[in-house]
Amino acid sequence: MSTRILVDLSEDTLKELDAMAEASGQPRAHLLRRAVQKLLSEEKFLASSKQRSVAFGLWKAQPMTDEELLAIKDEWNEGGS
Repeated sequence: MSTRILVDLSEDTLKELDAMAEASGQPRAHLLRRAVQKLLSEEKFLASSKQRSVAFGLWKAQPMTDEELLAIKDEWNEGGS
């Protein structure tokens, strides 16, 4: 299912979009959908990167022996079972 939206673009942006559409043989709507999907994908990547950076070093203050660390890694490799 798709929904139509109304987007305000400057004349210059519209001219550039029309030129891209003509050069690629794709309709403007297709180019806009691709641009929106790319933006959403980038935002998801940035959000996951931010989550990783927050989690990185989370256990730094938790002293562990090598054996304890290896036991945890073994659990991860076994799928937590």
